[in-house]
Amino acid sequence: MKRYNTIIVLIIAFISIFIFLIKNNETDEKPENKPIVHNRINYPQTIENGTELKLKNGKGSFNLFKEAKQEQRYYFRNNSCNDVSIQIVPVTDTANIRINNIISPSKNTDGPFGRNIDYGLSENGVYEIVIGESLMKGYPFQGNYTLNVQLK
Repeated sequence: MKRYNTIIVLIIAFISIFIFLIKNNETDEKPENKPIVHNRINYPQTIENGTELKLKNGKGSFNLFKEAKQEQRYYFRNNSCNDVSIQIVPVTDTANIRINNIISPSKNTDGPFGRNIDYGLSENGVYEIVIGESLMKGYPFQGNYTLNVQLK
């Protein structure tokens, strides 16, 4: 009987440790509310879907979180530039994420594109960037990525 008592105590100890580890990995915070840590750099919190990107000196780098199957829309203002360079940098190279469309101020739509484009701007005003997945490629992407925008 003593032998079985020792085994029961060990099993209970392992189960307790397992439950403790699971509970410590759970969080009440959504991923978009946590600072992103990438290459030991703390980036600012993410911005919300549907936000106008605030470019400083014509460029900006934005750290974003995308849910699986979510289509995201971000806006940027062009006052006098002829081109824009847009780059999506996901955490993993195999991520299924791309620039689906660019919509001009006059509502002309162009795309789909890949992760990096240099695009001619024919109008002044607010442009829309639509980000999503390729329906023909892989699994839906969920995770952190960086969106780089530079007006030229």
